[in-house]
Amino acid sequence: MKKRIFLLALSFELIIIIATSVLNAKSMPEIPDIISKNKINYKTALKLHNDGKYLDAYNQFTNIINGNDEALIRDYVIYYGAKSAFYCEMFEEAIDLYSLLMKEHPRSSLYPYAEQYKALAEFYRDDYPVSNFFNGKAQKWIKEFVGLKALQKTNNKNKEIALELINRFYTKDAIIYFNNNFQKEALNLPNNIKYKMATELYEAGFRNSSLNYFNSLIKQNYNKANCLYYTARINQQENKREEAAKLFDIYLANTNNKSYRRLGLYYSADNYYKLKNTKKSISLYQTFLKEYPKDDYVPRIYNIFLNESLNANNLISAKRYLTNSLKKFPNNRWTETSLKSYLRKSLRLKNKTETYYGLKILEERHSKLRNDFILSWNIWIANEFKDFNKRDEYVLETLLTSKNPYYIKGALTLANKDMLQNVYSNNAYNMEEAKKFFADSNYSKTLEFLNKIQFIDYIATKREDKLVKEARDIAKKIFMQNKFVKDFYSKKTENEIFNELSLQTRKESNKSILLYYYGDNQNAYNEFDKIYSKTQTTYPLFYYAQKIFLNSANTKRFMQICNNIGKYFGYPYSQNVDLLPEEFRKYIYPRYFDDLVVPEAKYYKIEPEFIYSIMREESLFDSKALSWAGARGLMQLMPATARAENKKTRYKFNPLNLYDSKQNIYLGISHLSWLFQSENASNYIIVAAKYNAGSSRGNRWKNEYGTNNMYRTGRFIDIEETEYYVEKVMKSYEYYSRYY
Repeated sequence: MKKRIFLLALSFELIIIIATSVLNAKSMPEIPDIISKNKINYKTALKLHNDGKYLDAYNQFTNIINGNDEALIRDYVIYYGAKSAFYCEMFEEAIDLYSLLMKEHPRSSLYPYAEQYKALAEFYRDDYPVSNFFNGKAQKWIKEFVGLKALQKTNNKNKEIALELINRFYTKDAIIYFNNNFQKEALNLPNNIKYKMATELYEAGFRNSSLNYFNSLIKQNYNKANCLYYTARINQQENKREEAAKLFDIYLANTNNKSYRRLGLYYSADNYYKLKNTKKSISLYQTFLKEYPKDDYVPRIYNIFLNESLNANNLISAKRYLTNSLKKFPNNRWTETSLKSYLRKSLRLKNKTETYYGLKILEERHSKLRNDFILSWNIWIANEFKDFNKRDEYVLETLLTSKNPYYIKGALTLANKDMLQNVYSNNAYNMEEAKKFFADSNYSKTLEFLNKIQFIDYIATKREDKLVKEARDIAKKIFMQNKFVKDFYSKKTENEIFNELSLQTRKESNKSILLYYYGDNQNAYNEFDKIYSKTQTTYPLFYYAQKIFLNSANTKRFMQICNNIGKYFGYPYSQNVDLLPEEFRKYIYPRYFDDLVVPEAKYYKIEPEFIYSIMREESLFDSKALSWAGARGLMQLMPATARAENKKTRYKFNPLNLYDSKQNIYLGISHLSWLFQSENASNYIIVAAKYNAGSSRGNRWKNEYGTNNMYRTGRFIDIEETEYYVEKVMKSYEYYSRYY
């Protein structure tokens, strides 16, 4: 009985949901219906705000609030009305509006910002003693926000505010501010505060400033051991290695200094190694291994010992360190680095036994992933030892199985007619099987056999032949069975797409889309990305993701969405981009910033496809990208490189801003041109390697391995990051060359 009642209730609920959906579909607002018809609306008010006309903006925002217009984005209207009042120093009005937002929209993404700025407005309005505010009931994150914002507004309370932030929370930005503006007073602070300031400044990169505090503390004998460690480390980082060596020795001489002994041993050993005092360095490393045998630094040390042995051509000793690393730290990246170093050295010494020993281990480590990477190693090692039968087996296997055009191109340089004929015969069989399964409407098997077809002529000539066109035509017919692809080609109006998405997300997406139409791109992105992350990707969702993400300069996020675009319509072979329809291939390999790239590429006589490949792999077209090493912008230029290029007569950017797309692209292409000139505009792999690892390393690889076959050169690059970078760039270059 209970089961029947439950089923009836469930059926009734489903009827209600379906009926509601139908009604919603009929009453779904067209895009113009969600945009205000009034002359004064969110868009006009926001423009005034962004133009710095805060009083006019405040008046427009309050008119909208009082008129109950823009209900869908009312929290944004209130927020920017409050912010406009705040910038006019109308703190009472700002507080009222922030309070209104918090009352009406407790779940708004703007709520925490309203909470912060309300507290800041109250701080400015009341003008009470600084200590009163910091002794108040506000949460730490609000106190820190208010304090740091107040520091940006120069007044006679800044020193007191900074001290409150330092004493209570050790706030990093307050420490930096106090050091920059009140250094003499800072040196007279209590030692515990001074020590914390010193460590925070050190971690923030202000090494010389932190050194002043550490030296002061050493003189006062406060936390002397730790201060000694930091001063030694700073001297080492500033390349004052002799002074660093003395300080490390003093620190390590006292075995009671436990806090930084582990790092002290490692960095002291590294410092002596750079000073070419190998005996002292190895002694310290051995002490480290004895005291910390399971530490993450151990495989690094094994790698150092291994390379010392390899430099002396001592494979026996090197193999001992490699074996230890493989046994104790099998998954550590330094173990992989050691293995490849051993493999390359064995090859250069023409020690066939040890080369194949290293290769076997490499195969075992990559048995399930990157098979073409292992095949490439096998090809070039067999080629070096003139094992041509073995080499040809691996070349053929690469031509028959790899989906990476970089590896296929390398294999083609060694292929013969019999191998090519083997591939053609295999292709003919796979095409016939695909056609049979397609006729039976077995689309998964059809795609399976289409995926086995190797487009080697397409890769070699960059032109689609009959085979490619036929395979892609069949694949597209299969893709057209999927709603995502049908919708993509359906030529639906923007209103229809909007209505479908609104229905799919139960109108949750309307807010972000309205912000987008009003030109509030970043807030539109913030709202939409939350929806995208939790919603099944349909074409309407993808359609607005493209518009909103690209217009808000969040290109990297859109690239991440597109990277495996086939999954949205059931295509399981993400490594085989060639089978995708042209439009979808270009989502994976787009040509953003064409107006900037093409003219410069033409001027310097560089293929734009290579420039796009560099840009794609460096930053995913993210103009705001910043690497851990300090490389910036679309082409990830280091500041020193950019300054050097900026001195050339063609460019005189002032000020230099590497986050500016035009500057970054122009200077990056100029740098590429210089690299091409030094390589006689031929070896793309060496140019890519130099772009990533520096010119001197590129020259070393060129001199060691030659340039007769650039794919051979690429295989023996001995920096793992650069080795993989070159593979990615050349893979992208092959796709760009064929798709445009």
